[in-house]
Amino acid sequence: MVGISVPLRTRVDPGLLGIALVMMMDLGLVLSELVQNWTLLETSLGSIARIKEFAGNTPNEESNTVLQIHDESPEWLTRGEITFVDTSISWNTSETKPLLHSINLRIGAGEKFGLCGRTGSGKSTLALSLLRLNEIVSGQIFIDGQDISLMSRSSIRQRISCLSQEPFFFPGTIRQNADPLSVASSTQIIDALRSVGAWDSIVASHGTTDEELLGSILDEGILSQGQKQLFCLARALLKNSKILILDEPTSSLDHETDAKVQNYIRESFRDCTVIMVAHRIHSLLDFDQVAVLNSGQLVELGHPKDLLGKSGGEFAKLLELGS
Repeated sequence: MVGISVPLRTRVDPGLLGIALVMMMDLGLVLSELVQNWTLLETSLGSIARIKEFAGNTPNEESNTVLQIHDESPEWLTRGEITFVDTSISWNTSETKPLLHSINLRIGAGEKFGLCGRTGSGKSTLALSLLRLNEIVSGQIFIDGQDISLMSRSSIRQRISCLSQEPFFFPGTIRQNADPLSVASSTQIIDALRSVGAWDSIVASHGTTDEELLGSILDEGILSQGQKQLFCLARALLKNSKILILDEPTSSLDHETDAKVQNYIRESFRDCTVIMVAHRIHSLLDFDQVAVLNSGQLVELGHPKDLLGKSGGEFAKLLELGS
């Protein structure tokens, strides 16, 4: 641009040449922003296409009009007994190959039941089948004697608590996050948060112990990952379900925080049926039963001590790999 400007200095207004030079200096920035915005546009269009595909291909869950009479019975799910009878499970009915094949097991009321296996073995699929987040293609699953395939999904999910690997929070107050259904009193909420060790950290961050603290907006940024999981445990405790599903709830925590969360699970849910998907096998050693899955098959089932006594057993191998 400078080379062109010199011979044209007598023919072109110097002001225009100056403007041209300034614009040339900004050209690189303009082109960079153009490339960034174009890339963002392509990414956004791809996201829209995936959302459209998901909305078009995902079947709708059944309407609540299919609710069976035992869905509303107060007698249902008062024990927490679970039975899988020759159950095969897939993500949808159109899949030709089930993710889980012919699962047979019984989980007694109040038992602490562990699920383990290598990545992709079907641990989470088995646990989430209790919430009917996938499809039972053959066999049956009974909870307290009722076949859950004959019940509405909403009825089942309302009565089972679940804690995932990533804790979630709602935009709102501490009370709304701890008790979304507004069924507990202030004292019950505080007692639940205190019983899992989450209340003290909330009080410390706000500098007050008044019950009005429950009406404060929850800033999840003040909570560590472990404290977030403890808060979600309190939420499950207030729901007062007889079945608690834990899908690798401590996988992102350090060992010290993991031990603390595990201790609160055992203390606060001692009367509940607890089903825990675990990648840290040592956390299952004091459970009543452990199931080991491999490629969608149930390969071992029994008390942890009995499984560890098996020479060359899968559970013993997983414990050795994780130690």
